[in-house]
Amino acid sequence: MKRIFSILCLTLLLVGTLTSCGFNVPRPEIKEGKFNISVTYEHNGEIKTASGVYVCEYDGVIWYNINGDPCVNWKESFEGDIKEGGIIPICNTDDGGEIFISLLIHPEYFMGDPKCSDHTPIIRAELFYSDEQIDDEETIAGYGVKLISYEYDEPIENTFK
Repeated sequence: MKRIFSILCLTLLLVGTLTSCGFNVPRPEIKEGKFNISVTYEHNGEIKTASGVYVCEYDGVIWYNINGDPCVNWKESFEGDIKEGGIIPICNTDDGGEIFISLLIHPEYFMGDPKCSDHTPIIRAELFYSDEQIDDEETIAGYGVKLISYEYDEPIENTFK
């Protein structure tokens, strides 16, 4: 009987400990944001602009991140000319590659998550092959593609409690 009682107590202690891991993670006051993004590029001498909206939504707490700590989880999506994954397709190359504008952006940055202030967006043209990815501007310019400029809304000021 003592053994059963000990196992039951240990099980309850473990369950209580594991389920409370994320309770101390501060939740955002503002849980959703929409941010305008505009990218201007040149393709074969023609200037084009792609624009869209980056949508960020609070998605609860994940129980561990890279550091092993529980943290806020965000969902992201795109509207407009920007495809899911933050891709603006430009063209296919004669040698089997694909050129696109890649938006390396993070919802934590835009939603004012203080733990992720170093996630400043990176927007660049990339040449993708099945076994290689190239982001060298001179190589991509050889295919008639050049990133001219980009703009995006500033991140919000958010409170986490």
